[in-house]
Amino acid sequence: MNENSRLQAEDELRKKLVECRIASQNYQREFGNPLFLLDRRAARLKSGEYSGCRVFSDREAMMQAMGKGAVGVEVGVAYGGFSRFILNNCEMDTLHLIDREFARLLPEVESDDRTILHEGDSAEMVSGLADALADWIYIDADHRYDGCRADAQAAKGKLKPGGLLFFNDYSVWAPMNFLAWGVPAVVHEFLEEGWILRGMTLGDHFGSHDVVLSAPGTA
Repeated sequence: MNENSRLQAEDELRKKLVECRIASQNYQREFGNPLFLLDRRAARLKSGEYSGCRVFSDREAMMQAMGKGAVGVEVGVAYGGFSRFILNNCEMDTLHLIDREFARLLPEVESDDRTILHEGDSAEMVSGLADALADWIYIDADHRYDGCRADAQAAKGKLKPGGLLFFNDYSVWAPMNFLAWGVPAVVHEFLEEGWILRGMTLGDHFGSHDVVLSAPGTA
């Protein structure tokens, strides 16, 4: 694709975005906020300060600081770029990788002696892990509410006491592909259950954040 084609495509996309913005403004004037665009509306949290929450620049910094322990689980792997970072920067014995298929997985990740691959539905694969197996679990598969919640609920019993549950893409909207995400709704449900917010990232250039929680009663 040449430069002129790219610029033309960008111009067409900007025009579509303007049309969407105008349509949204018209809807709001007549009907109020277009909440139907959300995958699931996140519960409003109680007003207060999360004094024990650590803030990081990005998920790599957060994982390197908080992804401690012998056993980790990454749910949703794609090419394995983040898996490679974890293997190279976090001291661990075993990294369980879960995805629907691993045809695109980086060869150096697949061949690493520390990785164990689990291919299939993510919630089912998490459920099949041994109880109290993992020091941490990173949720990054289906970002819609139902899928994310199924993965997170399955992960609860798989954490060791004091284990950490990471959530990728704490955001209601994916600007690159115009999809609504349900991750915040799931995270807020966990916080309402008493899970403790331990860390979050400032987000990437698309405004997507990661958060990490620990179970109720953990120090």
